[in-house]
Amino acid sequence: MNPANPFSPTYHQVTQTIPVGTAPSGLRQIALSSDGKKLFVTAPNGANSKIYAVNIDPKDRPISPGANPKKWNQLIGTVTADEGVEGLAATVDPLKMTFTNSGKDSKGFGVLDITNNDPVSFAATTRYTNLGLGSTFDYFDVNEGVSVTVLPDASYAFVVGRNADTKFFGQEIPSIDGDPRAGSNIGIIKNPLTNPQLVAATRPIPDGFATDLALSSDSKFLYASYPNLSGANGKVYVFDVEEFVKTLTNPSQFQVDNKGRGVGLPLFNSATARNATLVLLLIFRF
Repeated sequence: MNPANPFSPTYHQVTQTIPVGTAPSGLRQIALSSDGKKLFVTAPNGANSKIYAVNIDPKDRPISPGANPKKWNQLIGTVTADEGVEGLAATVDPLKMTFTNSGKDSKGFGVLDITNNDPVSFAATTRYTNLGLGSTFDYFDVNEGVSVTVLPDASYAFVVGRNADTKFFGQEIPSIDGDPRAGSNIGIIKNPLTNPQLVAATRPIPDGFATDLALSSDSKFLYASYPNLSGANGKVYVFDVEEFVKTLTNPSQFQVDNKGRGVGLPLFNSATARNATLVLLLIFRF
């Protein structure tokens, strides 16, 4: 079976269906491990959210009909995840996957650590990172993480937050109202596999209702889809990954004013300009 090969006799055909268990709220995203041996899928369902693992290692394909000792193309593991598990992405380490939880921002970014990769005795654990930035009284967080991707060297991960509504001084602010304090944005996570920490984020896009993001093949650009809550005038935003990394590595080469606006942004106040610091990036935004 090779559905990606246009010369295959089964090209664009359903050749098999793999049951993965109950999913009352449906399945969300799928991703292959970086070695191409495992397929993972997220299934949000409140407190019963799951990440399913399927063995697709071609070396485990059965030779004899009726025998499948290595469970090839079968469900091999069900990992309990926190509520709202949604986004999913591979990493350079085939024993680690990253995921998002749209239902709980305090556990908005997760790492799936595979502790036993044998398809017959597969096992994995999860760990989480908060997607909050700055004070709990401001609006600047990455809310409702729905998609994630990781740089090839695992130095940074990027999470896009849907942020249908956010909290400001304890009050819900619906993004559909066009309030600039609510809207989809992208969080930047440093050392996502070893010591993940949300260190910065882009400015919110009101009404964005982001759904997905992806790296270009050379990892120089990050593409994020913003279909818009109204269903009209949706856009794909393109971000310069090298500028992200450059800013975080050496923030002092950039200037911001007393309201966190960078050089070149509308209303930038040069009279209050100062060199940026990493602390300012935790308070303000790109």
